[in-house]
Amino acid sequence: MTSSQPFSFATFRKRIDETRAWAADNPELAAAWEEADEIEEQRNNAALKANAERQFIAEATGRLTSMGAPLRASELVQAEAAALESKRRYWESDSMRAAREFVGGKSSFLLLFGGVGGGKTCAAVSVLFQCRTTLYEDWQVIWDTSNGRFIRAAEAARLSRFDDQDLWSDLLRVRWLVIDDLGVESVNDYWRERINELLDTRYGNKLRTVITCNLSPEAFKATYGERIASRIKDDGIVAGCGDRDFRRNPL
Repeated sequence: MTSSQPFSFATFRKRIDETRAWAADNPELAAAWEEADEIEEQRNNAALKANAERQFIAEATGRLTSMGAPLRASELVQAEAAALESKRRYWESDSMRAAREFVGGKSSFLLLFGGVGGGKTCAAVSVLFQCRTTLYEDWQVIWDTSNGRFIRAAEAARLSRFDDQDLWSDLLRVRWLVIDDLGVESVNDYWRERINELLDTRYGNKLRTVITCNLSPEAFKATYGERIASRIKDDGIVAGCGDRDFRRNPL
């Protein structure tokens, strides 16, 4: 077995010069070769991106639940994302369409309302797919769960002003926040003050917030007040999750 030849800069430079001379003598072949290289690189990048996206989706349930999302909704969202478009069951529901509109836009708020079974929670959890970071290439996509938080409104309403500062600070600052089932918690003056603080702070900092609620827009406004309603009206999407689409419905 012979050992490999040591690297020689002179030899390397000679090969470059030979390649350039060949390209000058054969411009059409050189152009075709370069085009073939570009096509192959595009195919390789597309394959790498597809593999990275599959891996990203494969980790979805664990990542979403680590952000506080319920297991059942996380599993459903993962299954929908992994399925072929023709096999998806809920992708074209009112709630999922509203979630995609919200993700694709710049609104601070998405208010999903309607009765039980409208898919509000699953659509809200699907928004947390945006908790991702791209590394050196556009196909190097990984989860960044520090960017997202899911919390039930009843749990948020029980947070103490003095004992739960870390969690409350997280709710104020996290990039993507889902507040689920607003309206089923015990509503009092203390909680109205707190929810106003939370949503007003997020509005001011242009952070993305999804709210699911069983109340109608009118009942929502009556329960939580004009200030919150005006913030959502100014910079939000309001979507009904039943047969009728209340998107952009004024509060």
